[in-house]
Amino acid sequence: MITEMWEPGELFRESFKKQKRILEELKELESEKLRFRKKRASRKKDEKEDAVDEEGFAKPKSVPRDDELAEQELITQFRLQNLKKELEDLKAEEKALDGKKESVIRAQKLRGDQVGSRFNSCEQLSPRYVLVNILGKGGFSEVYKAFDLVELRYVACKIHQVNPAWHDERKRNYTRHAVRECQIQQSLNHNRVVQLYEAFGLDANAFCTVLEHCDSDLDQ
Repeated sequence: MITEMWEPGELFRESFKKQKRILEELKELESEKLRFRKKRASRKKDEKEDAVDEEGFAKPKSVPRDDELAEQELITQFRLQNLKKELEDLKAEEKALDGKKESVIRAQKLRGDQVGSRFNSCEQLSPRYVLVNILGKGGFSEVYKAFDLVELRYVACKIHQVNPAWHDERKRNYTRHAVRECQIQQSLNHNRVVQLYEAFGLDANAFCTVLEHCDSDLDQ
């Protein structure tokens, strides 16, 4: 049994490294903000106390002047904002990389599905439809992008396959339901519903429905 193992590439590792560095800096700056708050509270407490010692001299201050403290807090706040923005950008970049990774995985899976398909070596399903490449595969069907030689447009040919091992009654039930669904879909005409153009048989265990081809999939 072959199992696919996906490991983070260089771009992912670099993004993780940057995010770790930013999170550490954010933690330090949050601690610094907390220290400023404590200094401010201490400053207010000192202001309430008598600022003159027993000999009449002013007591030395152990905290920065208000303007110095405010300046330090402002710098810290700007650094926090910049780091948070940088972290958001890295998260967006990571999301985009995840999307690319999923696209690669889907493409590889589709290639494997096409190689294992019984229609892989079939160039045309009929004199009218030329197969281009597989678009998807489900439990009972495969969908190919095809070119319509009559209407000169791309279509989606969905090949429905009945399991030869099924007993006759199950085959009849499946065919009856599939025909009913085709009739319903063919009667619909809406810009939010994929149009079904026609259906035709391929052999004793397979038939094809020809549908409107969409440039994007549900994931997109």
